[in-house]
Amino acid sequence: MTIGAPWERHDPTPIPEPCTATVLRLLPQAEFEGLLRSNLVPGSDRLGFQELWMLLAFNDDLANRCFDVLEDWLDRVDQLLLVDPESPRPRKFRRMCDDAWNRLTKARDVDVKPDHGTPAPHTTAGQFAQGIAEHRARLTDPTELDDALWAALTHARDRARRSRETTKAWQSAPVLTTQLIDAVAEHRRLNPDRRPADNELYALLRG
Repeated sequence: MTIGAPWERHDPTPIPEPCTATVLRLLPQAEFEGLLRSNLVPGSDRLGFQELWMLLAFNDDLANRCFDVLEDWLDRVDQLLLVDPESPRPRKFRRMCDDAWNRLTKARDVDVKPDHGTPAPHTTAGQFAQGIAEHRARLTDPTELDDALWAALTHARDRARRSRETTKAWQSAPVLTTQLIDAVAEHRRLNPDRRPADNELYALLRG
């Protein structure tokens, strides 16, 4: 299910608290689109807005999901503007979608580390990456929550080296280590039925 006319007035969807990559991955499509629609441009919650867009930019699957939604909206609003090019609400909505597209593109071009190497085994990121991989190997009947955890191993990205090109939001961008730790912590927080493989994974959080 997708939003029928995203340029029309709507009740704003608040940014989740906590706002994590796991929470975003678990959102049904209509809720994900509602969250994007309410946060195409900054509102009163500037920090939450920045956190949301950094999470979208620094996770390949979330970024691609966001680009897909924006592309669909741009196609649909362009069709509407062909019929009524002076319609104010669709024109404003199109500018907002363009701003969001450019924001996400710029962050991924200059803030995100271009490669996705395997972290060294002796590092914290390496230990969590190995723990998540072992968790995936042990389970034969995964849940949506498991899939959201494992996605961090494949899709979470690290920060690029600080440069003149990186955006002001770079400082708030999550490093790979933090993203992997958060993925495990969120799995524990949202998991109502812990299995032996889960408890082994969660032991990393006590280390």
